[in-house]
Amino acid sequence: MPAHTHFDTTLLLQTMGGKAMVFTDKKATPLSMGELMQVDGKESLQVENISEEMLRLFVTISPIGSKAFAEDADI
Repeated sequence: MPAHTHFDTTLLLQTMGGKAMVFTDKKATPLSMGELMQVDGKESLQVENISEEMLRLFVTISPIGSKAFAEDADI
């Protein structure tokens, strides 16, 4: 996933399969199966799969943000 931001939101990322390296403005953080990480939406965020397995993430974004964001996400 290329570097991007999520404006005025808070993201929770949980690894459901595989292993990830999460890059933010501040640092690189490895995430293993089941681990949870909170990211400020204003930070640049990039996620890279660092395992042989398929990377599966459960992502929660709160609050949803602008109406355009919800429409783009087809919610």
